[in-house]
Amino acid sequence: MRKHSGDTVYRIIVFNPRGQRGFTLLEVLCSFAFIGLIGAVLSVTVAQTQKTTLESGARIVAVSDIESAGLSFSTDVRMAQATDLPAGEGTASTVTLTWLDRYHNANEVHTISYALTGSELRRTYDGDVRTVARDVASILFWQVNDTVYMTVVSSPRDERPDLAVQATYASTMRAV
Repeated sequence: MRKHSGDTVYRIIVFNPRGQRGFTLLEVLCSFAFIGLIGAVLSVTVAQTQKTTLESGARIVAVSDIESAGLSFSTDVRMAQATDLPAGEGTASTVTLTWLDRYHNANEVHTISYALTGSELRRTYDGDVRTVARDVASILFWQVNDTVYMTVVSSPRDERPDLAVQATYASTMRAV
């Protein structure tokens, strides 16, 4: 009796005398488990990298803000001839600097003040208010002789202490 060609094809696929075709259930399950393990490791790595990147970005912004505030403060102190800080008698959370402009406008008195409003360090120059730093946790000003000091602590992202950045700036006022 002759076999149909369909039976022959079936026998070749299922009962191949040269070896087995396809995968066993155990091989498929092991492959899925291995792929799942690799996926889990990759997802944890990506999450940690993303968290580190966000924290680094927040820290860079904090350092940049503090440096900008320090530059403004140092420039203003070098122009100043007097402050409202009691010399050598503790710290204050605000400072006002004054000087007499003898060059552009004859004998015009200028004032600049620095104050912490919420979490923003604001600089007021002759009535014009500008934010020089954000996410500031604390600020202290003090004066020793003609040198004025400012210590700024910036803590970005919900005041996390592990991301806090602190810097101290000192500048000397010009002679009268």
